Amino acid sequence: MNDPGAFASPELIGDDATAEIRDQARHELRHLALTAPPLVVGVALLRLEPAQWSAGGWGTAGAFSAMLALVAWALLGTERGRRPQSRRLLAEYAVRRHADPGPGRRQAADRRAADMARMRILGPLFLLVLLAPHLALAAWEDLATTIPGAACALVAALLLLAESCREARAGRHWLADPPGPPRD
Repeated sequence: MNDPGAFASPELIGDDATAEIRDQARHELRHLALTAPPLVVGVALLRLEPAQWSAGGWGTAGAFSAMLALVAWALLGTERGRRPQSRRLLAEYAVRRHADPGPGRRQAADRRAADMARMRILGPLFLLVLLAPHLALAAWEDLATTIPGAACALVAALLLLAESCREARAGRHWLADPPGPPRD
């Protein structure tokens, strides 16, 4: 008899895990693309008084943003960039999907699951430490830039917090019921 509340038997990731690594890298790149720009724009609007910037300052900010995007793409969007991170990416993929990574990879996934479960506490704490000073020290008398800056920073914080909670939930699920054969 099938229990509708029970988890299906986990999939086993094959020896050639290139597709899984690419999927996890795309997930991280997508998340980075959705959270980094509003966070950077929000903090810049809160702290840097953009009305006083010259055209050169705006050009430099744009060039710096483009360089960061290029580095992120080079690290996660290309095969060469993913290669050094392949063990971590595969472990995260396995934990997120609750899939057995296969022999020789389970220990790395177990360690990554423990790290991800810890993010339940560290993720919100990091966001509080990162954003609280910027919000507290913002020029609240200049509402034209402070309110959009606070909104951008808070949207980024909520996206980061949501991902942190998803990772923590996946890590806790993995630790409670690791797929594959029983661990020693």
